[in-house]
Amino acid sequence: MTGSERGVVARQPGSSFKPYTYLTAFESGRFSPTSMVMDVRTVFPDPGNPPYVPENYDRKYHGPQMLRWALATVLQHPGGLAHGPGRHQQRH
Repeated sequence: MTGSERGVVARQPGSSFKPYTYLTAFESGRFSPTSMVMDVRTVFPDPGNPPYVPENYDRKYHGPQMLRWALATVLQHPGGLAHGPGRHQQRH
């Protein structure tokens, strides 16, 4: 695929929004780059739709992660930190 074709391929833009999500979390004062979060399977209810279940590119969960590492390695769930603690259901 050439560079010009990539511009027309339908893709989810999720990773491009992550820096803004993290910045908002840091500015709120609730999190810092050294905050620890859990990268675990989590279900975010979405009434009227199937629940949202973030999944990492390797389809694995990595347990406790420092936010700076989660952002650098593009983990999916720690990006859900904007939802705040307690607003999700953990499933094993």
